[in-house]
Amino acid sequence: MIDRLMKNYGYNLTEETKYGAYYEKSEPQNYTHVVCVLHKHNGKHIMQSYDKEVLKISGKYVCDGVGVEIPVLFLMWLKAKKLGVKYHWNKHNLE
Repeated sequence: MIDRLMKNYGYNLTEETKYGAYYEKSEPQNYTHVVCVLHKHNGKHIMQSYDKEVLKISGKYVCDGVGVEIPVLFLMWLKAKKLGVKYHWNKHNLE
């Protein structure tokens, strides 16, 4: 259900493992927006939102952060809860 709702906002699930889930969306401004929820061993799991393209400028790598719509934030929170139950994220048993 979460993946279907994310698709309604234009995000397609590209990867889901015991470490997290990634969604991508082609934005009209000509970039690929990635949102993901990721497992952290300390239990403080995170969500990231960024432009998929990484640029090298003056010898440094740059990847822009991208804003997220509030409904997508909520769906990503639900996805984190679902992955946490499915993969026992709070049991610290990922190896």
